[in-house]
Amino acid sequence: MEYSSKSLDHLGIVAGVCKEIELAAEIDRIVGIDKRQKVTTGESVEAMILNALGFVSKPLYLFPEFMKTKPVELLIGNHLSWKDFNDDTLGRSLDRLYETGTEETFLQIAINAYKKYGFRGRFLHHDTTTFSVHGEYEHAEGDLDAVPIEVTYGHSKDNRPDLKQFVTSLIMSKELLKISDLKDMKQTSLDGYSLLSTEIVYGVKQRWIVVFSQKAYERESKTLKKSITKEREAVERLLWHFSNDDFYCKEDALAALEEMAREWKYHKVKNVAIEESRKKKEGNVGRPKKNENLQIMCSVTSSFEEDDEKIKKVFFRKGKFILATNDDKMSDEEVLKTYKDQQSVERGFRFLKDPLFFAHSIFLKNESRIIALVMIMGLALMIYSIAQRKLREALLRENQAIPDQTGKPTKKPTMRRVFQVFEGITVLYEKETRVMIMNLNDIHRKILALFGNRYERIYCV
Repeated sequence: MEYSSKSLDHLGIVAGVCKEIELAAEIDRIVGIDKRQKVTTGESVEAMILNALGFVSKPLYLFPEFMKTKPVELLIGNHLSWKDFNDDTLGRSLDRLYETGTEETFLQIAINAYKKYGFRGRFLHHDTTTFSVHGEYEHAEGDLDAVPIEVTYGHSKDNRPDLKQFVTSLIMSKELLKISDLKDMKQTSLDGYSLLSTEIVYGVKQRWIVVFSQKAYERESKTLKKSITKEREAVERLLWHFSNDDFYCKEDALAALEEMAREWKYHKVKNVAIEESRKKKEGNVGRPKKNENLQIMCSVTSSFEEDDEKIKKVFFRKGKFILATNDDKMSDEEVLKTYKDQQSVERGFRFLKDPLFFAHSIFLKNESRIIALVMIMGLALMIYSIAQRKLREALLRENQAIPDQTGKPTKKPTMRRVFQVFEGITVLYEKETRVMIMNLNDIHRKILALFGNRYERIYCV
């Protein structure tokens, strides 16, 4: 008997969500099907999402190696083999996605999912981040209009100034708020926050809310104290060196001291003493001759102290930020709560930049393919979010729980934790025939039952 096995792990859940929202079928409807190709664009996208959510750090150029270890017939379709997913297949799919329009394609898929699962969020949150790329991305002069995006150097949030980068934006469910800046102002509190608000007209009638966070104040104050100490040590060194400098007159010396002190953020000059000395004129060497006309030089010795007024003003600004909205129906507390939900976008970016996510470093050498890949990254995040929401709602509806990392029951597991639970599930084959799914236990079966029949069928439960 010749036996072999392939890793199914958590990918059956990922595939289940893809099929539930008819991802491949919708992409093929939008992009079209080339009858000469065995693998459609939609099926290629499904495969790339499986790779993205596989958390195995296999970049796209090692894609066949990734697919070889997976039960393709269960995850994508019986008519396909791992050998069908090569570099050319993926490249053509990325090209077709770009040519069709990545924004339009993504939007249509997202709208379908929104309708299917009955999302009811009032707000949308938007933010941007950068991704680093490996490659030159040089363009012929005068041909910039033909370039889909500009991949270039710039401020790197990933601390990789040596790499070129591009910016991507992410919008997540919840109604958009317009954020602005400012001061002055009915007072309320919300779990460690204090709010002051006022209505103003600045082009449009709006409400500005100054928010004070005690935790943020304590954190920022600690950082400020360190900065004050650091500057004090620097000023001490500067004044020591300055006292050894010579000036031709008192006015020049005081002007130089004033210019130097202007750079200090938290300190000021206290006492100043000017000393005069006679020295040989510049260019003359050796001991002074009798009756030689010596140059009168000035040097400055100065002490310093903390600038209490400046420091007080800086401390006063700590722990505060300003929100602005033209929504006249939301309370101050609702505005703050909605703003704090912005963290959902930031968590999304952390997810996309995870070292185990397939786009942590982007090696594609073609801008249009980068754009298509970013769309697939967004789809992967959407699939992950749908799976997590679906499981949590089922746990709440059925009044059940599953063990967390410590073994305690939880109704709000993360999908990353669920993915870890499913690690080690394999498919056993006798030659080319699937025999059984191995290593399924009661927790797996419980989770699959909560997801539904489609998911149970993938795991042959």
